[in-house]
Amino acid sequence: MKCLFSGEETSSEEHVLPRWMQKRFSLANQTYNLPNGTTIAYRNAKVPAAQAHNTKFGEIEDRLSRGVATLQEVYLWAFKIHVGLIHRSASLRIDIRSPSSPNFWKLEGFGQEIWLFQKLYAIWSAGGTIQPDPFGTVLRMKALTPQLSFDFIHNMQSGTLFFQLGDEVLFVALYDQARAMTSNIARQFEHHRQVIAAAPADQQAEQAMIAQRVWACESAYFLYRSATGMSYITTDTMFSVVPPLDWPPTRQSDETEYRSFCLSFGLNLEHFGGEVGHLYKNLTRQDVRDLQTRGSLTENEGA
Repeated sequence: MKCLFSGEETSSEEHVLPRWMQKRFSLANQTYNLPNGTTIAYRNAKVPAAQAHNTKFGEIEDRLSRGVATLQEVYLWAFKIHVGLIHRSASLRIDIRSPSSPNFWKLEGFGQEIWLFQKLYAIWSAGGTIQPDPFGTVLRMKALTPQLSFDFIHNMQSGTLFFQLGDEVLFVALYDQARAMTSNIARQFEHHRQVIAAAPADQQAEQAMIAQRVWACESAYFLYRSATGMSYITTDTMFSVVPPLDWPPTRQSDETEYRSFCLSFGLNLEHFGGEVGHLYKNLTRQDVRDLQTRGSLTENEGA
């Protein structure tokens, strides 16, 4: 097995979501949706990781658990989860009932993403410099929900991750070169807070949960449509992105693409409004079963 952090052979393993998080939010028996349409308990979501690297990265895990991690450390932690879930999914078969079924995907197809994570980790662990800081967008905000809760969304297409950890929300975009840090995305999140506060008290919890997912989905889709290439300069102790002279125009929303995109955020798009004015409902278990029956779930939607 090849180490998540370095690519070296190892027999040791690492939890994709750390044990402290599983314990704090009672996740051991909760499950995560996998790209082949099955689920896995968080406690079983493990990937290869050499002990030395596992211990070193544990410094970030510890600071995150105590609420003192820097934005760059939160970024690297989210990137580790992204790459960890790629590794875990690569070990799965398309049809888990058939020993001859091919694996869902091959790690080689994610070579650039894995290389970038391993490069950034190596520079961080050596005390080097990574620019921008954070390397991608990292937003930390007070959750909209009135109760402490846990939520996790991983969208492979856009390279974005959304977490609710108690009373805090984290939104991380891995590849936008921190572009969204200076956008109005955070202000849009706060707009939802005002709407929820005006709702009846017995409806606020449900409205807040779906509002957070809608916000994360729309933000991720905007970044996905705005994606551009990355130019960089790197040494053994430095990685620096060279920002483009001009950002490319954001391409228009596509209804079929967006309807598919919404699924990994647990949303069923009821009405497509173009750039704004969409209507959503929560994706139900029956919705998922219907999509699987029709063969409409793709590898990205399962994530």
